[in-house]
Amino acid sequence: MASFEQAIEFTLPKEGGYVNNPHDHGGETLFGIARNRHPEWSGWNRVDELKKHFGADPKALAGVLSADGGLLENAKQFYEENFWQYDDIVSQAVANKLFDTGVNTGVHEAVKLLQRALRVEDDGKFGPHTLEATNAANSSVLLNKLRGEQKQYYDQLIAKNPDEAVFRHNWYKRAES
Repeated sequence: MASFEQAIEFTLPKEGGYVNNPHDHGGETLFGIARNRHPEWSGWNRVDELKKHFGADPKALAGVLSADGGLLENAKQFYEENFWQYDDIVSQAVANKLFDTGVNTGVHEAVKLLQRALRVEDDGKFGPHTLEATNAANSSVLLNKLRGEQKQYYDQLIAKNPDEAVFRHNWYKRAES
């Protein structure tokens, strides 16, 4: 059965540390947690404290925030509580991919992409039917289909918001992982 610890280790290197890219609709982001999308994350309190002490320069903050072990553990806990629901998936590779996609696109969207790859109803809910279909599928074939669905999702995002084309290369790399 799938392990959250392995999934988070697969995902965190892709998320990196502190970023505040003006082109990113998520805005200020730490370990992939976007303040605009998750203002309730308790780690933002610590970030704000450190900003007061070290200043708000993103480059200066990046090293300080990324090195804060308490923030990293807080982020892992946040991800486990809000993004992980895949203990019963047999293939760790599929669970890693689904979790990683959810961190990048949102859990609901990631599950819909999985369901489309499986050719089952795409309601965005990871229920027993989706779990059964996931575990019955050939994991290599499923991963390839999921990657294709993810790329299509990114293409649709860019079509709706052309300014996000700056992320295409990295999004495609993410899809291929």
